[in-house]
Amino acid sequence: MLPTSTTDPRAATSAGQHVELGIAENNLFLVLAAFGLAGDLFGERLFPIGTVYDPFIARGLDALNYACYQDARFMLVATPSGVTLGPEGGAHQSVVTPSIGIEQPGCVAWEPAFGQDFEWAFCHALSRLGRPGGESAYLRLTTRPLEQSLCALPEDDEAVVTTDINLANVRKRRREVPLVREARLGLLAREANRLAEEGGDA
Repeated sequence: MLPTSTTDPRAATSAGQHVELGIAENNLFLVLAAFGLAGDLFGERLFPIGTVYDPFIARGLDALNYACYQDARFMLVATPSGVTLGPEGGAHQSVVTPSIGIEQPGCVAWEPAFGQDFEWAFCHALSRLGRPGGESAYLRLTTRPLEQSLCALPEDDEAVVTTDINLANVRKRRREVPLVREARLGLLAREANRLAEEGGDA
């Protein structure tokens, strides 16, 4: 959240503030870095959340690297993951961004498949922004519709807590003769479920 008061620039409100940067990935990461360092520089920690077109993250990679190197705390939400917008052509496919997120020091990458996964990941990542020893977060999301019933969460609240490995969205189904064993995340959940229904062990 950013201060919105014109009389006292340090008076933060619950409304926050939106900054539109247009098509300028480098500028986005510079702004996220500046806002993400507000706590160290000015004693007022902000919770900056930036959205970006996932295939174009590499266009601002230098600024992203330095932002994390300086220990700036921010959340980056990127869509669409993978080839979910195939008709737009090869330049719009985010096929290397998972590697960027996983390998970026000071930043934890998430790729939830379901709404519940996203809620858990988002809340956890947000809590890490304002905590000493925390880190930034990169949430890679899909625009492909996905049947939410595939999540199959336990109805018991305690069981949900004990199965929070679903954050990584790894599911196993035991069969007498497993044909395929796989782990999937993000937009591949639908394909993995279809494979499991055909007789695999996913």
